[in-house]
Amino acid sequence: MKTKEINWGILGTARICDAIIPCIKSLKYNLYGVATRKKFKNIKFFEKHKIKKIYENYDSLLKDKKINFIYIPLPNSMHFDWCKKVLKQKKNVLCEKPICLDKTSLDKLDKLSRKYNCTISEAMMYRHHKLILKLQSVIKRKVIGDVTKVESNFYRFTRFDKKNIRFNKKLGGGSLFDLGYYSISLINLIFNKKPKKVFGKIVKKKKVDLKFFGEIHYGNNKVGIFSSSFIDENNDITIITGKKGKIIIPSTFLKGKKKIIIFKKNVRKILYIKDKTHRYLREVKNIVDASLKNRNLVVSIGESKKNVYCMEKLMKSAEVNKFLKLR
Repeated sequence: MKTKEINWGILGTARICDAIIPCIKSLKYNLYGVATRKKFKNIKFFEKHKIKKIYENYDSLLKDKKINFIYIPLPNSMHFDWCKKVLKQKKNVLCEKPICLDKTSLDKLDKLSRKYNCTISEAMMYRHHKLILKLQSVIKRKVIGDVTKVESNFYRFTRFDKKNIRFNKKLGGGSLFDLGYYSISLINLIFNKKPKKVFGKIVKKKKVDLKFFGEIHYGNNKVGIFSSSFIDENNDITIITGKKGKIIIPSTFLKGKKKIIIFKKNVRKILYIKDKTHRYLREVKNIVDASLKNRNLVVSIGESKKNVYCMEKLMKSAEVNKFLKLR
């Protein structure tokens, strides 16, 4: 398939599209059209991005046979239904995280993608940064020995606004789904093992969890601890403790300069990570290459299943206030 035949469609005009659309265009893919339910309200958006074709509902875009890749940046609670509709139209889909709110739904999407021979991938932008590749290399070489504990914070201050979908429970809002999911993903990636049990706690709530605390246990005294928050100052530090040393990543998920600080035998070493390629660009290119060139997805459906299952059980644990075993 030639580059000009890669036609992207987008469901909605979410703010994140301002980052995704330039990446689609810089890769020389064709942004064929965008669907919106509020055409006249979003005129400035369409003018800014020079959108040639506007669909006045999502279904009409999905039925356009010229479109073969769909990007979904809709509210969390809508991901499953629209991913399902996309796959049934035999189109590839890149869906924002969390791709589903429960593992059973994701299992269904996996079966549909296999049935219709389509590629489905979860948009986890941080996974496409060179920082993560370097971190994986350091962990694999056991620079700090076997990892025993991972601590990950993701705080992003967000002023409460009932119109903001992050504070709407019906739409899948809350700090766990919006921010904590990144930490869950990172912790699972580092340990690369099946979690055995989890514990979750809603620290502060106002319709949704404004701050969430969680533990993921892997057995053999290996544990991941994380916290997500809308009410604290921005903080996305990660601390990784090994039997021979420690790693600190001052900023893991938010955009900006990246570095890995390694502490070992009273010696500090700093690895500065330079990445000129936009992580969203790699995200978009990855699903196209996976679909057309049989390349591996950076975020596989299996990885997403593990993360979604952990997230689902962490929220359930918070509701019943006890540890839950994972099967």
